[in-house]
Amino acid sequence: MVVISMEDLEPELLKRYAQGRCTDAERLRVEQWLESDAPLSGSGTEKEEIKQKIWSGISQSAGGYKRKQLWPRRYIGIAAAAACVFLTAGLLLYMNTGLPANPTAAFTRYRVPKGKSASLQLADGSTVRLAGGSLLEFPAKFTGETRLVRLLSGQGFFNIAHDTSHPFILETAGTRIKVLGTRFDVNDNDPDLLLVTLTQGSISFSDAGTHNKKVLKPGEQLVYDKQASGIRSLTATDTTAVTDWTRGVLSFRKTQLRQVLVKLESYYGVRFDTHEPLQLNEPLTARFDNYPLDRVLQLIENSSRLKFTGNRNGNYIVTSN
Repeated sequence: MVVISMEDLEPELLKRYAQGRCTDAERLRVEQWLESDAPLSGSGTEKEEIKQKIWSGISQSAGGYKRKQLWPRRYIGIAAAAACVFLTAGLLLYMNTGLPANPTAAFTRYRVPKGKSASLQLADGSTVRLAGGSLLEFPAKFTGETRLVRLLSGQGFFNIAHDTSHPFILETAGTRIKVLGTRFDVNDNDPDLLLVTLTQGSISFSDAGTHNKKVLKPGEQLVYDKQASGIRSLTATDTTAVTDWTRGVLSFRKTQLRQVLVKLESYYGVRFDTHEPLQLNEPLTARFDNYPLDRVLQLIENSSRLKFTGNRNGNYIVTSN
């Protein structure tokens, strides 16, 4: 297993990318690096100079301007690779931390920082949209009779390529979701509850001990109690509200305030500190369409008994209003 980090991206890897000699995992790593803020290996000054020159080359390639100044030989391959990435018809990854991958490892670990989001395409053509704070494990290539992926934390919307001979298996929070080809949302942000929502097709849900088995139909949401290891409910739900987050919209339908705060932490990349007993079980119904955080908190204050005070670290102290 490899933990993904973009801190050590070698110039030779960019050269291999330009020459088309990268593995799929390496290609993902290069494309993600260009969208990240991570520098190259080496001294701090040298790393930033290299990256600035790469992005300068990209801009000029896109605008049709030809550089008159010659670059050192060791930068030529890097600039060529970067320009190729910029002109590629679509990046698979964006708005997340970097992903170097090890093609010999069974699984690659993909982490999305809070306050950002990411989209990626798996080896079978399936796509996954990950919310901030999510951690996903997936293989560079699917082998065997099943396509196994693990969501270790966070929330993801899965659009699975249909393959009846190779079922897609998602493991999360001690449970297993089996699909042949479908679209569904999994929310593992809450320490106590796992939410599985089906928007298209059908999925089979079971826990690790296979004591709880359910087949979901489109429009249904399953709530699994992780502490009690049991299914709490299976009901019809508004799937549009559940998946609004993939479109930059936060929707809450009678959602407990404690769950609202967890969602805001992941979405905006902040932390809420409570220093006194608070009533966080109160339900909130709201829809925030690309609102800035301060506006969201102001609206929550107006409709609840909570008060938010920002501190020097950019986080918020939550008290009674």
